Amino acid sequence: MKISKKSLISGALGLSLLSGGVGVYAGTVIDQYKTPRGNIATVEKEEVHKNRIALNVNGKAVSKSTWYSNNTTYVPIRDVAEMLGASVNYSSATMSADIITSSKLLSLLGIKLQVPYYGTYYEAYNGLRGDIQLKMTAFNPTTNTFEGQLTIRSSVNKVTGKLSETKMTFTDVKTGYVYDLNYKGSENKYVGSQGNTDITLSLK
Repeated sequence: MKISKKSLISGALGLSLLSGGVGVYAGTVIDQYKTPRGNIATVEKEEVHKNRIALNVNGKAVSKSTWYSNNTTYVPIRDVAEMLGASVNYSSATMSADIITSSKLLSLLGIKLQVPYYGTYYEAYNGLRGDIQLKMTAFNPTTNTFEGQLTIRSSVNKVTGKLSETKMTFTDVKTGYVYDLNYKGSENKYVGSQGNTDITLSLK
C-alpha cells in the first residue's frame, strides 16, 4: 500500500493513539530499500484499516484519513502538529520530518502559528490606507526565524523573517520588500515601516 507523503510525511513516524506512544509496526516484508539516512526501510503487506479511528484535536476533527493496523493508529503528522500549534519541516534529501513546537519567544509574545494577525498600512506620499494580514506558518526556535504569508492589497505572498522580543523583520519573497517593525509591548503590537509605508500589526 502506498501512502502519499502529503498525508503521512513518513510512514515510520505514525503516532499511536491506542498504545500511548510511537507504534512499532511489524508486517510481512515484501520489499526493502536504503534511505538517504543510511537505514533500511521496508515495504510491508498487512491488513490496514482506513478511517477506522476518528481523530479530533481540541474538539476539531482532523479531515485527512487515519490508518489502523496491529493495535496502532497512524495519523497525518503535519495536520495534527499544526492543529497543536507546531510546524513540520520535511527534508526530501534525508527523507525525514522535524516537528517544531512553538518556542518560549512565541509564547511570550502571544503569537501562534497558522493564526492570522491583522494590521494596517499607510502610504504618506499618496494618502493610501489599507489592511494587511500576516500569518506565520513555520518557526525555528533555534534561530528565531520564521516563514509566513503576507496579505496586502489582495495579494498573498510568502515572507521569511526573524523575530525578537523587540523587533520583527521580514522580507516579501516575491517583491523583495523588507518590513522592519518594532514591538510595542504596552500596546501589544508591532509598528514600523516598509520604505515610505507605515505599518502597524496588532497581536490582539
